[in-house]
Amino acid sequence: MKKVFTKLFLHKDAQPRKTKSPGQSLVEFAVALPLLIFIIGAMMEFGFILNFYLSLLDATRGAARYASLANPLNADGTDDMNYYITTAELVRTELDPPNTTEGRRLILDPATDGVIVTVYCVIGGTVATRYPDTGSYNTNPSVIASAFTTADIENTYIDGAPDAGLVLVEVYYGYRPVLGLFYNGKITLRAHSIMPANAADPLPGTGCQ
Repeated sequence: MKKVFTKLFLHKDAQPRKTKSPGQSLVEFAVALPLLIFIIGAMMEFGFILNFYLSLLDATRGAARYASLANPLNADGTDDMNYYITTAELVRTELDPPNTTEGRRLILDPATDGVIVTVYCVIGGTVATRYPDTGSYNTNPSVIASAFTTADIENTYIDGAPDAGLVLVEVYYGYRPVLGLFYNGKITLRAHSIMPANAADPLPGTGCQ
């Protein structure tokens, strides 16, 4: 059988292949190693970033869930600043739980990070009122600003949707790469959640409170 295979598929003048020398393989590996390290490191760093982002997103969801059930206004119609302070503090608490050393702690740096809370009253797909009176509650106004304009909120509103109040919670976090192979500076991560705010719903016939 071996002789038949040789006659059919191998030319008489065919010569056996030359195998690579160990030195050549080492050179090829040395050339490809930096690219391999770069790819693996980038994938790991992306995984860390995604993990941190999901933690930020969960924190804004929890805070927005609380804010959607609370009232941003006092009985006289003025802004209840405790509402905004508590909402922002819930984000911090979720990221850095008190009295615990277990798991990862995301501590917001007051020099670069912060939380922004804004409440909207939407009538006919248009933002009629924005709370608080300053436009938004910002824990670090000198460094960060809301990524959402009034037009952005209106563009996300579905045509024909009923008039409603909305609460938007944003968090900004300066992420420092864990591996630090390619960049040692901070990367700003931003997460947000928006939910209905029943207490900010416009009153029938009178508009926003």
